[in-house]
Amino acid sequence: MLDSSAGSTSTPEPTSSSSRVSADRVSADRRTLRDLPVGGSGRIASHEGEPALVQRLLEMGLTPGASVQVLRVAPLGDPMEIRVRGYSLSIRKADAAHLVLEVDG
Repeated sequence: MLDSSAGSTSTPEPTSSSSRVSADRVSADRRTLRDLPVGGSGRIASHEGEPALVQRLLEMGLTPGASVQVLRVAPLGDPMEIRVRGYSLSIRKADAAHLVLEVDG
């Protein structure tokens, strides 16, 4: 009979604290359109998410480099109205969470 535990005594590798800290710093600096307050503005840096969602956002004019400003948010918090490329656009917060921004100021 084979002993299944003979070669499987692996121990988890320790994670370095420096990699853990840098991962926390990256997530803290990440800002999405969903996170902007009313009156806040920025430029679209990148998109995240499924290809179909990214395609829909691009078709609405939400392309990298485009300036966006949050104009207002609906009373129950969703959707939000933004200004992009000179027109107003209402977008769900779930979709806005897929737009990574470079925040002004």
